[in-house]
Parts: sequence; structure tokens; C-alpha cells
Amino acid sequence: MKKLLIPLIAAFAANTVSAAAPQQVIDIGTDKVSMVLTAAPGGEVYFRHFGGRIDDPAPLADYKSNRRSDHGTEDLAYPATGGRNFREPALRVTHADGDMNTELRYVSHASKQLSDKNVTETVVKMTDCCQALDVELVFTAYARENVITTHAVIRNREKGPVTLHSFYSSSLPLKADKYLLTHLYGAWAREAQVDHTLLTHGSKSIESTREVRTTHTENPAFLLTLNSDSFSETCGEVIAGALAWSGNFRLNFEVDEFDVLTVLAGANPNASEYRLRPGETFTTPEMIYTHSFCGAGGASRNLHDWARNYG
Repeated sequence: MKKLLIPLIAAFAANTVSAAAPQQVIDIGTDKVSMVLTAAPGGEVYFRHFGGRIDDPAPLADYKSNRRSDHGTEDLAYPATGGRNFREPALRVTHADGDMNTELRYVSHASKQLSDKNVTETVVKMTDCCQALDVELVFTAYARENVITTHAVIRNREKGPVTLHSFYSSSLPLKADKYLLTHLYGAWAREAQVDHTLLTHGSKSIESTREVRTTHTENPAFLLTLNSDSFSETCGEVIAGALAWSGNFRLNFEVDEFDVLTVLAGANPNASEYRLRPGETFTTPEMIYTHSFCGAGGASRNLHDWARNYG
């Protein structure tokens, strides 16, 4: 009996230490914008902030989510189908053995300045807690333009093929009192009509299933005015996003019971199942984000500056 108890006690102690391990801060920033994640070794990767620049993000290591833990997961950086996540997932797969549960855990992260000193790349590595499936989140920050792009790289180390059902480029959780969504829609001879929608609880999707005619009706880009129900070109806090993808897309906006908005952006999962063979990787399209305290005009100027210099 003692021989059995010793490894059990050791395992419990190891789990306790892992659960209490301090959160590491992953700081991704530009001149005026910060995106902050936190993670502990072997733990989940959380999304903590996207918005105005934070010079010292260390206090976010102790940040508490706006969501109750018994009502699902916190603000995960890349939520998958499995564990306590019951919201729309960024990643949904069927593993080689038929398992449909995916729970990603932090492995490491690293940042490096590219040859262009204005550009910094940060890679966050995660792996499934039970299966040989890896996910890398790649963030590229453009300092002067105040733009951060992101995409995911999915790698199959399992013995058989993995089926990818949903594979969004990014998941962006936000907390505000109000969310005013601005986007473009249209039809033949009346393209690029502007639509303003105050988001309520539940989900709203902007999507296309018209293959290469991506922008014929909807457009894979948006503006979000935070804490206001009025649109302004010159004032207010605004987040802008654009998907660099010319095929079927989906932008999904879900406001939950805690008034947290999660934006999922990427290739449309409709009729898009992809079999990833052993040893192969799949790279998602790139999602482009910016933030402004100077209204929609400030956000659009950031994107225009980025497009001229890098797009």
C-alpha cells in the first residue's frame, strides 16, 4: 500500500506545483498598441489585453477573467473543442484515433526582431495535452504602423491523419460596455454599402461561401467601436481587423452572458474539412489588427500605412 501511495502523492504534488506556477507574460507591442498573453508551463495560454500600449504589462500576470470559471474557460488565446470550452472554437479537429477533444497547453514562446528593425515576430508554441498535435500562434508587430498580424500553424505528429474541421486564424476576446460593429456589404452595382450594428448577446457572423467572389456581398474586414453606440471618424476607441484571404471566410462575433465579445476570424469552416497527414503542417491565413483612440479614421490610417509599406 505504501508503494502505491508514494507515486500518487508525488503526482499530486507535481500537479499542485504546476497549477501554482507563475504566469509568464507574453508582451507583443508597437509604438502605441499592446497585445498581451499569459501562460504557465504546462498550462493554458490566456489572452489578456489588446488595445492601447501598456509599458509594464507584468500586473496582467495576476489578471482575473470577467467570466466565472464554472461557466467555462477563461479568455483562451486559441480555444479548441474540448475541456471546459463550450463556445465557438477557433480549432476543431478529429484526431487520428477518432478523439474529438483538444486541450492545448503552453510549451514555450520566443520573440525576435526581423531584418527590418520595425518588425518583431513572436511565436507561442502549444501542444495538446494527450495527442501529438502542435499549434503555433505567430504574431508579427509593426511598430510605426501600430499593426499586429497573427496566424496559426497546426502540426500533426500523430500516427495517422488528423481531420481539421475549424481552423480560424485568430481569437480575440474583448471587454467593453458596448460594441458597435461597422462593416461593408453590397451587390452588383451597389458595392461597399456601410452597415452599423450594435452587437447584442449571441452571435453574428459576416461570411462568404462564394469561393473566389469574396467581396461580392460581404467583406472580410470590420471596425469595432468600443463603449459607444455611435460611429465617429475622429474620436473614440476603435479596433479594426482585416483577413488576408481571398476565399470563403467567416468573421464571427459572439457576446456571452458576461458581456465578453470574442471575435473569431479566418477561413470559413463550411465544407472546408482538411485531412492533415502525419508530419504535415497547415498554416492559416493571416489576420491583420490595429487599434486607435482617434476613431475609425485613426484605425484606417494605420491599416493604410501598413498596406503601403508591407501589404
